[in-house]
Amino acid sequence: MDGERPGLAEAVVVWAFYGLMLAAVVTTYSRIDPVELYHVDETGLRGGLGRALVAVDFPIAVVAVPLALLAALRLGTRLALVAAVVASVLCWAVAVPGVVDQGDLDARTVNVISAIGVAIALALTVVAVVKTGVGSAKRRLPGDPVRIVIAAALLLVGLPWLFAEVGAYIGHVALLGDVFLSNELRPTSDNPLHRVVHLGEHHGGYGVYLAVTALLLSRVLPRLRGGWRTFFTFYLSLMLLYGLALVAEDGWGEQVVARDWASWTIPSVLEPGPTIAWGVLLVSAVALCVVWLRSGRERARPS
Repeated sequence: MDGERPGLAEAVVVWAFYGLMLAAVVTTYSRIDPVELYHVDETGLRGGLGRALVAVDFPIAVVAVPLALLAALRLGTRLALVAAVVASVLCWAVAVPGVVDQGDLDARTVNVISAIGVAIALALTVVAVVKTGVGSAKRRLPGDPVRIVIAAALLLVGLPWLFAEVGAYIGHVALLGDVFLSNELRPTSDNPLHRVVHLGEHHGGYGVYLAVTALLLSRVLPRLRGGWRTFFTFYLSLMLLYGLALVAEDGWGEQVVARDWASWTIPSVLEPGPTIAWGVLLVSAVALCVVWLRSGRERARPS
């Protein structure tokens, strides 16, 4: 029976990573003055916990959708599937305009909606692991070398955001400070002078996390069948490309435009909307999904 159900080894790794991320958020936003952060006013532990709640909405709610469904498929019961669908609907409340307000990242009551969905997804995963185990996970799968190369490149590009998340400027690190801008002061349209890479959370960093998460969870796709495989392939395709778009847009602005190497910016897809950029993103996700599905079928054919 286990061979017919997706394993949860990758899901457990993903949950553990985002748990560490939340710990970093609480610590950083509890100890650092909001002036050094981005669009927050609360201080101390209240500020740290509040910013962590917003991070549960985004990016974690985006990731919790496939995690909830994987746990439900692992459990294989109708009740689990209903719970996963409910969790997914609650998580996707984050896509409603204003639920996560980039101009005010302190916690608000509305942030609880998606957080409940994430809690249900986590509970489903825990129940699935307790009742069925994590399942077998292959040490090496076709595509793993590509996954590793892309993930390593993303982590390298994302180093300034990883440092900022734990409350440090990469500019203070020998050699790395010569490669990346971070604590340098630059003017912007809405701020006469600010750090190029402020301390705390960045949507570029979230892009790294989402893209790497999509790569990791894609290892589960060979264990899925029919409509579920198609759904997960499209969802992970969109998550991967969305993450890459966030990395490109934020990184370009902070490391290229800030150096005056270019004056044009990459269109933002941070918030879903009826824009050309989002249209291109969706079409690209469909194309990647089709290629991914076809390559999977080719590998599955007996030689």
